[in-house]
Amino acid sequence: MQMTFIFNFVEYTCFDLQGADRVLHALKKAAQYQIDNSITGVVTYHFSRPSAEEPEKLRFIEFYTSEKVFWEHAMEPTVSKELAITFDPAIRKSFSWSAVYSNDIETRLKDTVATLQAIEVTPVYKHVNLNYRSKSKLEPVLFVGKLSKGQEILRIFLEQNKNLLSESAIYQFFFEDPARDFHMISLWPSQADIIQSLNQVDLPEIEIQSQIYTGKEKPTNRLIMIFKPWDPRFLANPEAGYCFHPKYDPRRMQ
Repeated sequence: MQMTFIFNFVEYTCFDLQGADRVLHALKKAAQYQIDNSITGVVTYHFSRPSAEEPEKLRFIEFYTSEKVFWEHAMEPTVSKELAITFDPAIRKSFSWSAVYSNDIETRLKDTVATLQAIEVTPVYKHVNLNYRSKSKLEPVLFVGKLSKGQEILRIFLEQNKNLLSESAIYQFFFEDPARDFHMISLWPSQADIIQSLNQVDLPEIEIQSQIYTGKEKPTNRLIMIFKPWDPRFLANPEAGYCFHPKYDPRRMQ
């Protein structure tokens, strides 16, 4: 049976810091509602400031297990009230919204999201395994990378090592946005799962903006060494939302 999903990646710029704070506050409330009411079909609901030097710039990463979950989430009154704030033109200066769907998403969703200026992108590589298995304690780790140069080197690396890269990941999306920037988003069950997959490869030395969210766990020395060529920022949690729904149970997807 094919896994359905909706993946949204949004880069969002507010007019000022106050606007960004207001958006993050609203999304934090929406995320807490999902947790309190066990809306587990929203697997990732991640909102952060990727650059400390530009705090008015935000990044949204969302992953839904189905179109049904997407609509239930978006139309729920408590959540929709908070989402309305994020689309307030008085706050938002600009945004770029890239979306990836599974093949069976209906036209209604695509047309609706298109009115919000989302662009459907075709990933260079995608991997989704919500029936993941991990021998380690679940401590999800989210990797987010962006680069404008050295894409060909990275594409060759990904093609040569895609089996190892996806060995134990929950999901991965590597794609080019309309501005021709290349993005990599990977969610793993734990640091141990990343190390197990990546300790057999050497990351290419390319200039890449990257962040790794490790939740409550500090990055291990081995994880730091594996990602040393990309010099990522190691962070705890997003400012609002979550990298992985704390009540998600992979057994529900069997």
